[in-house]
Amino acid sequence: MEIDYASCKRLGSSYRALPKSCLTPQVLNDTWVSFPSWSEDSTFVSSKKTQYEEHIYRCEDERFELDVVLETNLATIRVLEAIQKKLSRLSAEDQAKFRLDNTLGGTSEVIHRKALQRIYADKAADIIDGLKKNPAVAVPIVLKRLKMKEEEWREAQRGFNKIWREQNEKYYLKSLDHQGINYKQIDTKVLRSKSLLNEIESIYDERQEQASEDNSGVPTGPHLTLTYEDKQILEDAASLIIHHVKRQTGIQKEDKYKIKQIIYHFIPDLLFSQRGELSDVEEEEEEETAETEDGVNKKHNGVGGGGASTPPKTKLMFANTAAQKFRGMEDAYNLFYVNNNWYIFLRLHQILCSRLLRIYNQAEKQVEEELREREWEREVLGLKRDKNDSPAIQLRLKEPMDIEAVDYYPAFLDMVRNLLDGNMDSNQYEDSLREMFTIHAFIAFTMDKLIQSIVRQLQHIVSDEICVQVTDLYLSEGSCSYPSIPQPG
Repeated sequence: MEIDYASCKRLGSSYRALPKSCLTPQVLNDTWVSFPSWSEDSTFVSSKKTQYEEHIYRCEDERFELDVVLETNLATIRVLEAIQKKLSRLSAEDQAKFRLDNTLGGTSEVIHRKALQRIYADKAADIIDGLKKNPAVAVPIVLKRLKMKEEEWREAQRGFNKIWREQNEKYYLKSLDHQGINYKQIDTKVLRSKSLLNEIESIYDERQEQASEDNSGVPTGPHLTLTYEDKQILEDAASLIIHHVKRQTGIQKEDKYKIKQIIYHFIPDLLFSQRGELSDVEEEEEEETAETEDGVNKKHNGVGGGGASTPPKTKLMFANTAAQKFRGMEDAYNLFYVNNNWYIFLRLHQILCSRLLRIYNQAEKQVEEELREREWEREVLGLKRDKNDSPAIQLRLKEPMDIEAVDYYPAFLDMVRNLLDGNMDSNQYEDSLREMFTIHAFIAFTMDKLIQSIVRQLQHIVSDEICVQVTDLYLSEGSCSYPSIPQPG
């Protein structure tokens, strides 16, 4: 009977009332029928599967279907073997009289019929008829064919098992990572210069509108507050940025030197942090000479450096500014009026540091969890578990890692450098991150693009005339005993 469940009375989301006289009185429940909201006939979607989950589900479906075929075939073999054994105990006359019913000697009319149809296809009806009318002749022939198929399918199963295992290992970690699927595409748009500028402009417009509506006059306070939670991360960020700068053939040596000064000296000064160290050669160059306005080279102590003039190293010679003296003071702050390039760089730099810190914290968390889990197993269960004893590894869903949890973060930084240098494939990079940081790895998928964007902005900052003027203005004001605030315009 076809029932239109949409027109039936409802009880909650999972039950529908059946029409009268739908079921016989012998049925216990002839009033309500279960109608779960996640039924295949329903438009409700309980969860959206990723493409990698679909691969694993497909493997499981194929494995199940082959198991059904094998078990159905094996069940038919066992039934016919029992019939053959029974026939062997009968006389020739009784064998000629022996007949089979529709179950072919089993308990189901369907299972064995399906097994024979799978092998004999269009001839299955004739084979079944022969088994029923003359089992003494037909059973040995059919049994031999079934056993041949059993061997053939078991061999195929061994080959498929290898393929399924490889696919499960390939897609297991990706199937768990729901956020990483679209993250790269979305993040690329977020990190665009236009997007970052639109963000702060939108915030500015909202503040202006709010102030206008409230009649509160000119809005005060920062439009956007960004935090550097761990200043130690500045060193890791600087290391990655300079690593990429050094390998750029399109950046002149002088500009590379300026960029290093910005990263190792200017940014730490701006953030009241510990300065980084330039290499010995770079320190000597910085202390050696600085060009005056008339082109004559002078020592930093004011004594002229005789002989022929040498090419100027940079106009961005950062002295040990007042920022270093105020380092550690909570009330101290730096006021830096910037143009678009400087703003975009500072915004990207903070994003880089925040993401590095997230990966670092996740690595530390995993070390603590692993130690706590092993301690609990040792004290409570009396077990001493190896790192390769995890269920996923035991089920061959993933390969054991050669890296200890305590080395995850340094290994991650090395992988970023290799990715920037082109020595590591992006897919290999992402898979390695997933193995280490599981579902938290996605935040680092675009690390190379982020660093490349930062370096592009740094190139503008050290070469563009307006950017240099902005920097010079800040440095000149910051060098005063009582720095004044430069007025806009």
